[in-house]
Amino acid sequence: MKLLSIKNVHKDYNSKKVLHDITFDVERESFVSIFGPNASGKTTLLNIIAGLVSPNSGVVEWSEESLRGKVSYVFQNYRET
Repeated sequence: MKLLSIKNVHKDYNSKKVLHDITFDVERESFVSIFGPNASGKTTLLNIIAGLVSPNSGVVEWSEESLRGKVSYVFQNYRET
């Protein structure tokens, strides 16, 4: 059963394409990792999933409305705000 669906998500900052046509599903009780090189859009994608940033286009769908906005993630390295 799907917990989360990401469909055709695009994100641009000014003229720089950060995410292009990202589509995947996350099943309940699954473990998911997002990895890639520096500046590849990983944090942007997590921020979109968490609802902190809106995509330019595409959809983030939660199977239950009660889960929307209840996303946490931990960075690999300490970050100052």
